[in-house]
Amino acid sequence: MIDRVLDLLKYQWLIELKDRVKASHVWQYSTFITYYMLFTLFPLIVGVMNAVKFHQLNLDRFFELSRLVLPEQIAERLVVDFQVIYDNSTFGIYLIAFISSVWTISMMMNSLIMGLNDAYGVPSRRHIIVTRLYAFVFLLVLLGWFGAVGMVIYVCQLTGILRGIILLLATFFTWCFLYRFGPNAHQSWRQVIPGALLATGSIFIASIIYLLVLAYIPPGSILVTLLGGFLIILSVLQKVNMMVLIGGMLNAYLIEQQGEIEVKGDNSRFIKLLQTLSIID
Repeated sequence: MIDRVLDLLKYQWLIELKDRVKASHVWQYSTFITYYMLFTLFPLIVGVMNAVKFHQLNLDRFFELSRLVLPEQIAERLVVDFQVIYDNSTFGIYLIAFISSVWTISMMMNSLIMGLNDAYGVPSRRHIIVTRLYAFVFLLVLLGWFGAVGMVIYVCQLTGILRGIILLLATFFTWCFLYRFGPNAHQSWRQVIPGALLATGSIFIASIIYLLVLAYIPPGSILVTLLGGFLIILSVLQKVNMMVLIGGMLNAYLIEQQGEIEVKGDNSRFIKLLQTLSIID
């Protein structure tokens, strides 16, 4: 039925894109990515709270962020937990939480890169050490980028619409970077724009849906609030990750209309750098 409607509207490319999605492993990879994102939360929160105390930063910002994005009861419960973690912080816990966070986040980045390779229809890099190192370096670059954006918003005291615009632009450029360097395929910056627009739009829509659904969670029940809030976050994250991978498929489809996708393989600059440093043969 959907194919018929799209065919009548002359949207044949949407039919082909839909067939690609059905034939791929988008759902599985998006689920893996979501799993690692949620698996990262606990060590990341512990690590951040210890880092805040170790570097003597202001804890109020994290309280404001929690109250902004989470249901009221969950946010207030987390504020108490944040304070407990903060008061009992030690350098040893900080170090363990940091290592755990880096490991789980690098696993998440590895799943994301593998998912993008599947979306583009290109093979993963043949060296497992290359894949792990690439995911780790990719993670460091993204963390530096997010830190820079957060610093700009904090220093400039951006609020309201202006902060929203900056975050949307930062999200768009993040996806451009992700599509440009994530998959094992040669692309230009111009060729990654369609997927970046789709991924940015999906996050914008998911944020609106998330806020609307939260409004219907009854505030009187802690159990319903906890389960409902968790399931909403789980569902939204999984769908957003799926749209990110579909964005990669859209880029691949448009590139194939102009010719074949060129696989980086051993010709990528990252592999040449590792060979220069004698890390791999």
